[in-house]
Amino acid sequence: MLSLSPIRASASDASQYYLAEEKHLHLPDAEIRPIEQELSTSEQGLLTSEHAIDTHAKYYLAETQVTDGNTQWFGAIAEKEGILGEAITEEKLQAVLNGELDNIKTQGAHSEQRRKGYDLTFSAPKGASILALVYGDTRITEAFTESVKVALSEIEKDTAQYRTTDKTTHQASYENSGNLLFGMVQHKTSREEEPQLHIHSLMANMTYDKNDVSDQYKTDSLRGNV
Repeated sequence: MLSLSPIRASASDASQYYLAEEKHLHLPDAEIRPIEQELSTSEQGLLTSEHAIDTHAKYYLAETQVTDGNTQWFGAIAEKEGILGEAITEEKLQAVLNGELDNIKTQGAHSEQRRKGYDLTFSAPKGASILALVYGDTRITEAFTESVKVALSEIEKDTAQYRTTDKTTHQASYENSGNLLFGMVQHKTSREEEPQLHIHSLMANMTYDKNDVSDQYKTDSLRGNV
């Protein structure tokens, strides 16, 4: 399921919300591992009847440390700027939502009236969430993440636009740019703190025109249902 909403909070508040929403829950990552793998002392302690899935199948459920792998930059702009796949920091996310990427600024950057972007939230089905998060099937999490990237690539291709103005007639027109910047933030719980695998894809309000000049993207083609 996909839901779309504008990012209305300040860049600072939005950055803190998306990156820190689940930190108070101290949620562990989990994965199914072959029992033949060499185990650490702490992992050996998990091999009880309570934690084992099927000792006959020689697999067990292991908790793993939560890492920054739950966030990443994606999109043609991320690739162009050399941050594709890198973990998202609060400082950089705040700057991007304010219309600034490194030393490049969009028109109206840091203005309170400027639209900061959109939150495209992709949610996995309940059954898939339980298999991925409760039973530790990391294949589902990986496949879900890759499917979100495919969807974002199509959105990037078909909806990213910038406006140009004819110097003679002063008429405005729109051209497709084909490049956007997304901050992908994976969360594991619903608002009721139940298992719910979903990814917030924060689409920043910026794009490059054909002259590689950063500008605010136009959202005409994003109105209505996506």
